[in-house]
Amino acid sequence: MVARAPHNRFGIIGLSSTALLVPGLCLGLGLLAADRLTRLVRRGALAFRIVDVPNARSSHSRPTPRGGGLAVVAVGSLVTLGVAALGAIPGTTAVALLGGGLLVAIVGILDDWRGLRWRYRVAAQVLAAAWALHWLGGFPTLELGLARLELGSLGPAIALLGIVWGPNFFNFMDGIDGIAASEALAVGAVGGGLLLAGGQPGLAAIAFGVAGAAGGFLRHNWMPARIFLGDVGSTWIGFTLCALAVASANAGAVPMIVWGILLGVFVFDGTVTLARRVWGGHPIHAPHRQHAFCRAARWGWSHARVTRAVVLLDLVLSAIAIAAWSQPALLLPGAAIGVAILAGAYRWVEARLPMEEEWEAGAGPRLVLERMPRPNGRLAAPEVEPVPAPIRIPQGRRLAG
Repeated sequence: MVARAPHNRFGIIGLSSTALLVPGLCLGLGLLAADRLTRLVRRGALAFRIVDVPNARSSHSRPTPRGGGLAVVAVGSLVTLGVAALGAIPGTTAVALLGGGLLVAIVGILDDWRGLRWRYRVAAQVLAAAWALHWLGGFPTLELGLARLELGSLGPAIALLGIVWGPNFFNFMDGIDGIAASEALAVGAVGGGLLLAGGQPGLAAIAFGVAGAAGGFLRHNWMPARIFLGDVGSTWIGFTLCALAVASANAGAVPMIVWGILLGVFVFDGTVTLARRVWGGHPIHAPHRQHAFCRAARWGWSHARVTRAVVLLDLVLSAIAIAAWSQPALLLPGAAIGVAILAGAYRWVEARLPMEEEWEAGAGPRLVLERMPRPNGRLAAPEVEPVPAPIRIPQGRRLAG
């Protein structure tokens, strides 16, 4: 471990006006392009009957097209290509993000369309992570604020695990309307701002591109969702943000722990819930509704209310992350505060609807009503989500949308 003196992170001073303009354009154009492209993807999903039909473990109640994340992938990848063409990022970084992201996206499309065994998905994610780390130069050090930990041979292994976990926790947490797109929008925007302030406009443009693409898609995914992100979108976003975190940490712009704080809601709920399921002897790949956000929805909150609560937590964590980034001495204390806040939110949900084994059996609405106490001691039904017009799956060449 090497001690470091406090330093000024602000590398934005001295950047040209063009370097400052490109990230903003990526955010705005990404939002508009994803909005338009999502409409086309929805029509295609209906034409090819790529529709998510509700089952006992679903958090939605009507058939909904999925695979809308293809629009996010397309816009985000085009942004990365454009930034690389302008020379704003090294070619190796572009190869890492585009190559690994393309593999993850292809596997996601196949899973949305036909369904794949979990071991094949994980194998592809490991390969994509290894590809990215090869081109990014590994992960040699971990910044701890006033010190830097030399990871040696453990660095690539830790980063590989983190990048592989990214697509999975984003996929696990993509369970209700708007939640994953909102998380990507918040993390991409704040992370992009920190990268820009840290003197990395190229990486900032990519982060803003992800945020813009997620924001454009969110218009169609907000409650009641007209299309779902699908594995193609959730896994690509998780991979891209985690690989981008490694690239920014290696560049000395935004430490990995800051990215962990920004992604804290998804990382905490996904990791804690998975650990509890493993401890309880449940298979890690089996679908379920035991995440805290799922239980909050089953307790009676609407999808929109749960997503707003997640966004509120994101705002709090963003403030902590910005403070930790600007003052290295606050990095570890900030991370500890973030974990404490998330633990409190998780415990709040647990006190109202514990994660018990009976939920694994796929209990229906009757159990939900039985387990929904209110302050007045009465039981109440969950908030009713507005339902749009029924989806008509087109026949032949006719497209509905």
